[in-house]
Amino acid sequence: MAAPVNLIGSVVCKNERGRYLQEAVTSLLTYCDSVCAVDDASTDGSAEWLEEQDRVYLLRSVESTFFQHEGRFRQRALDHVLRYEPTHIATVDLDEFVSAGGELRARLESEPDVPVWSLEMQEVWRADEHLFSREDGGWRSHPVPFLWKAPRAGERWTMRDRKLACGRVPTQVMGQGARAKPTGVSLLHFGWANPAERQARYDRYTKHDGGRFHASAHLKSIMWPATRIRLQQRAWPKGETFDRLRERFMVTA
Repeated sequence: MAAPVNLIGSVVCKNERGRYLQEAVTSLLTYCDSVCAVDDASTDGSAEWLEEQDRVYLLRSVESTFFQHEGRFRQRALDHVLRYEPTHIATVDLDEFVSAGGELRARLESEPDVPVWSLEMQEVWRADEHLFSREDGGWRSHPVPFLWKAPRAGERWTMRDRKLACGRVPTQVMGQGARAKPTGVSLLHFGWANPAERQARYDRYTKHDGGRFHASAHLKSIMWPATRIRLQQRAWPKGETFDRLRERFMVTA
């Protein structure tokens, strides 16, 4: 008989209270057993909200360091989640949503020995009564290693030691990424879906990156006019979380 699955979602947080924090954590807990969060000195009540949630284990930072060195910050997040003895870990950003969490969980439980699973990343660029993912240049939908089997007791796993763009999974998992098994499920990234946020996000990336970690052409494409951007329409996934997100975007459209 297979050992029970203990899937823990791993997230990092920086002032997410007014964005997707509640929906993202609620969604995670529908298919994860618990969530481990590391807060980067948020000042908007994010950490306080996380502390109040059942099955959420929070590690707080008093000094903001994520953009000083993302790799070291994500190493803290990795070490934090491993303290809770997961059998599997899903590393998710707080503006990302798995399109079918129940289906993902069922696949994991049916094949718990698969070392790495991938989801199809879709960059949501517009949201109203439908979703529209961006499908030009470096924005095209692509598989990403997302859910992985935790290391054996005593093994030391590490994140890539880069100031930015270190990746979401340990280097040991990256090495298996080409063999990641597709789940058939999408990972919907809403980070660029709100047009009002794009300029500030663009400014932040160019300030901290400047083409050293992301291609300059890709950074510039963030602010392309709509006439240059190619979108693909898809239906909203089913579920309470997506119903709430859809209502929010319909109000602000």
